[in-house]
Amino acid sequence: MVHYSRRKSVVTSAEQEMLNAIMRLTQLTVQYPDQLPLEAWSSAFTPLPQDVYSITEEHLSFARALEEEPILLIAGFECADLSLAGSRKGLQGSKSSTFYPLLSVLASLQRMRSSYAFPLAYMIENTATQYAYGSSRAMKDSFHELCAKIGSPIVLDAANVGSYAHRLRNYWTNLVSSSALQCILDSFERDPDLNLSDVLYTTNPQICTKARSYPWCTANVPGKLLKVLPTLVARVDSYAFRSRPDGEGQGQVLYEAGNLVPLTLEERERILGYPTGSIDIPAISFNARHHILGSCFDAFVVSHLIVCAFALRFSMVLPDGSYPSSHVSEGGTAFF
Repeated sequence: MVHYSRRKSVVTSAEQEMLNAIMRLTQLTVQYPDQLPLEAWSSAFTPLPQDVYSITEEHLSFARALEEEPILLIAGFECADLSLAGSRKGLQGSKSSTFYPLLSVLASLQRMRSSYAFPLAYMIENTATQYAYGSSRAMKDSFHELCAKIGSPIVLDAANVGSYAHRLRNYWTNLVSSSALQCILDSFERDPDLNLSDVLYTTNPQICTKARSYPWCTANVPGKLLKVLPTLVARVDSYAFRSRPDGEGQGQVLYEAGNLVPLTLEERERILGYPTGSIDIPAISFNARHHILGSCFDAFVVSHLIVCAFALRFSMVLPDGSYPSSHVSEGGTAFF
């Protein structure tokens, strides 16, 4: 069962985001008709308001939250106030405070489904603010608050699981123990045969001038061709993707003539693990499509997290045939 609700305070309109989501789900249904039949999402855009602040238990009930089938909620809240590039106001900022209505939705779903065999499974994503050099007191306090409310996160750079761009993020889930899942993910090593040319097609990567260290993926080696690009963000011409007085952004790529050019939207799709043309919708502007690709989940990460979490969970069947509780992630508090 799929339902969709947008974040508040984003650049693109609700209609643009909804149109893109419908287009993407249609593509997936055509590609995977047995795994994602049309009836699984045909009513996904009608029950819930397109503003997370407006969602009530009545909306959730109408969206079939009281049915016995399992629910997996995959969500993110805005990271601008938890980022060095943003206001640094933490969860009290006007954007990252969208965490609180998201928490309210989680609490409502858990309360409504508390007697079910599968109450609610969730996966929440946000920036790994604990690794931000020079973070503000508000950012540090907000990270501790997040951990107190939803538990200890899994930390993962998307490049470690096959993405062609860094994306260091926290992921909170109650599917399995976060420490157990972290151990599995830490054991992964990026395939050394993966190269940016796999997804660039008509352009070439630059020579690496500075490499990341742990907890980021360490695939790049100074003096050699980049294997992993900087994190793709929503803003057009962001710091790592433009020419600057102090040097060229490593997110630019070399065209055939040898000049540096920005990534195309199609290249950005492939870098994140999405099929070419996933957001190729005439009604959506270039800036809006760029914003969507900078704000979305990395497809490589979602697939690895879900597969590993379910594999680990199904290996933990209790003697009575049941599974460990899914009410709360490791170290967090129950919401109801």
